[in-house]
Amino acid sequence: FTTDAGLLSHPDVKALFADQIDKNNAKLPSFNQVKEFALVDREFTLENGELTPTLKIKRWVVMDKYRALIDTLYPAEAEMG
Repeated sequence: FTTDAGLLSHPDVKALFADQIDKNNAKLPSFNQVKEFALVDREFTLENGELTPTLKIKRWVVMDKYRALIDTLYPAEAEMG
């Protein structure tokens, strides 16, 4: 693969992540389980405004930047909002 996006779009890579998520979900109550996920081709960074100085995710910033992607994961919620 020549790009991270190319690698992350490969079905085997998504299946690997899905397997790990399923293993972790088995330890969690249903309301805490990951239902849908997407892989993005870059890390969240402080410089791009996605992380706080203590490296916590700024949820509203990430939600705004990835709104279109999130809406594809949860289409019924996108119609309501």
